[in-house]
Order: sequence, then structure tokens, then C-alpha cells
Amino acid sequence: MHSSSKKEWQENVLRPSIKKFPERQDRFETSSQAEVEALYTPEDLKDFEYNRSLGYPGGFPFTRGIQPTMYRGRLWTMRQYAGFASAEESNKRYRFLLEQGQTGLSIAFDLPTKIGYDSDHSRAHGEVGKVGVPIDAEGHGGIVPGNTPGQDFDLHDHKCHGAGIYSHRGKAMPYQTKRDTQGTQREDISPPVHTQGYTINHDHSE
Repeated sequence: MHSSSKKEWQENVLRPSIKKFPERQDRFETSSQAEVEALYTPEDLKDFEYNRSLGYPGGFPFTRGIQPTMYRGRLWTMRQYAGFASAEESNKRYRFLLEQGQTGLSIAFDLPTKIGYDSDHSRAHGEVGKVGVPIDAEGHGGIVPGNTPGQDFDLHDHKCHGAGIYSHRGKAMPYQTKRDTQGTQREDISPPVHTQGYTINHDHSE
């Protein structure tokens, strides 16, 4: 049956179908509890402004990505996620991975580093170097990525650690171009929350 509008489709096609084959649940919604309708058409975009709400690739509001070429220029960077024990041991691991052909690295920090505790803090007991590398001493930021020129680094941590690592990296190696110090600073809280038991509700009374 041909429908000329969304309302006509809902009344003549959707409702009869649901009577025969009910939907799995009364309401469908996103993880933010926003209701998801059964169908969206141009009728739902009557107040939609293309330039304001969607825009062009590589420009504000970046809904289509930060690169003008999107995936046509280069695919998403695939990096090896690694970090453990100590800065020195993690560096050996990174250099080994690069020797095996890895082209990008993602540095994993341990939980105490992520939430701002030194390795000798009482709350860091049992977590130091367990699921990432500890960075809490002068020079660690240079040791972790040291002697690995021309590689992309992804830092899953707060800006203070990331800025320190890039600073040490730039001073320690004779880089010549912007490409030599290229990397990504991430502020995504999901990895530590789901994999390391991270919480933002800390007791700083100690």
C-alpha cells in the first residue's frame, strides 16, 4: 500500500501490522532515555537548518568528522594499546611493537596515575603498574615514548600528563617536523570507567 505521508503510513500500515505482530516493547529509547520513533521522514526535519545543525566535513559543528576528506583520505588510526609495570619496561614494549611493524601506539596509564595519586600513596596499593604504566616521577614522561620517532601516540589520560609527555618527547628527540610529534590527546572517560574501576567521586580527605 502506497502512503503519501507519515501519518497515513502509521494509520494504514503500521497500526494493522502491530495488531498482528506486536512490537517487542512499548517504548524504544536511546541510552539517554530519548524516545526513538518507529520511522523518521523529511517531515521530522521541517525546522532543520543544514548549515547550523549538520554542516560540512571538517568544519563546525563537526558532526561529519574533523577531516574534510572523511574516510576517503585515511581510515581511522589503529593503535596498539599497551602499558604496564614501569616507564622503562613499557618503553621496551613499545619499541618491540614498533620493530614488529606497529605504526601507532596508545599509552595505557595505571589507575593511580589517572586519578592523580603517586605510586607510594596508600590508596594506590595493589594498583601500581597493574593495568597501565605509572607516571608520577620527573622524567617518566620522557621515558615512556622515548626513542620512538615518527610514531602516532594516543594518550588516554588527563591533559596534565599528556602535555608533560609531549614536552619531554619534544626535548629529548631531534624532531624536525610537526609530523614527528603527532599524536592524540583523549578526554574520553569511558575506558577507565569500564576497564579500571575509575570513579570521579574521590575522597580527598587524606
